[in-house]
Amino acid sequence: MSNEEKLLELSRSIGGLNRTCSNELLKGEKIHFGQPPIFHALLERDEQSQCDIAAAIGVSRASVGVSLRRMEKSGIVSRVINQKDSRYNLVSLTEKGRALAERSDALMMELTRIKVQGFTPEEVETLVNLLSRLEANMKAFQNGKHDED
Repeated sequence: MSNEEKLLELSRSIGGLNRTCSNELLKGEKIHFGQPPIFHALLERDEQSQCDIAAAIGVSRASVGVSLRRMEKSGIVSRVINQKDSRYNLVSLTEKGRALAERSDALMMELTRIKVQGFTPEEVETLVNLLSRLEANMKAFQNGKHDED
């Protein structure tokens, strides 16, 4: 098996494991798998449009909309009309939502520590550097700036 084939298999495996492990940590917390990125975006900057949240977390506005409707129904977020542009609503965390968002961020940090358990600080630094480069390559591809090599 070539390194590229191994990388493909690892990417698939890690993606699935990330979802499974996240679900395990979130179980019993009343946090749905798709909510942690939305929570994090709103903790970083409250009062955002659905479009801004979608761009921040890299998913479609429709996907964010489905999650936000569920979150609003559960009293986790609220939407108010943007005073500067009444065509858009701004999404904010409620008090209940802020508590869940902080818990969600803590659980995702716990999962991050689990992922690198047994790594030396130098290995973690190398991993961060390599993943940062991988992310940059993927963003360039997404923006139409990629090499065919």
